[in-house]
Amino acid sequence: MRRYEGRMRNAECGMRNAECGIKEFCLFYNKAGRGDIYNSSIVIPSVMAKIYLVRHGKATAGWGMKKDPGLDDLGRAQAKAAALTLAPLGPLPIITSPLTRTRETSRPLAEIWDIEPQIEKRVGEIRFPSGNQSGRVQWLQSIMGDKWSNLDPDLKAWRRQVIEALCSCHADCVVFSHFIAINAAFGHATGDDRVVSFRPDNCSITIMETNGDNITLVKRGDEADTRVN
Repeated sequence: MRRYEGRMRNAECGMRNAECGIKEFCLFYNKAGRGDIYNSSIVIPSVMAKIYLVRHGKATAGWGMKKDPGLDDLGRAQAKAAALTLAPLGPLPIITSPLTRTRETSRPLAEIWDIEPQIEKRVGEIRFPSGNQSGRVQWLQSIMGDKWSNLDPDLKAWRRQVIEALCSCHADCVVFSHFIAINAAFGHATGDDRVVSFRPDNCSITIMETNGDNITLVKRGDEADTRVN
């Protein structure tokens, strides 16, 4: 959606296609820039949507130690800090992976904006190819030093789904996701074929844009030598 500074502002709803579960995003006339929202809405074709891509906060367990951990005390503090950073930008639609650590990371911002995050499976964590949880850490370590072009077709398809999910964001939004998923998007946006070309810290905010067909990098988030959790 195109936003007109001063004359237009975002409503408290979001839009994407039905598959993503996010409703139509409208622009409302903003009287004298004071934030008074009128009932008449004007929908304007999308030009570039800005995506605030947030890695979840620190989890109670590392990847492979527990199937779906929540946040620990530090992770909850990180989520609150990220919410305070993002709060002045909205309200905007919030999209989150279905996993507990991303949903808990999105909660402080959702409470500030008084909106319900939308669940999007395609921005979830990378698919482990076996139902058996043993060996997850070793498997992940083996692919993190590789290139996407060398991986199995199902992992290439998973990466495409991450990118497609972000390309289908037709309005500015905040997306809470995971280390490898963010790398999938980052590498695509920068033309880097490495599985890991970026080490986003917990709750770091990477900014991208999409025109519906592709994604581009606007600003790299904070990096740290963190474990995948």
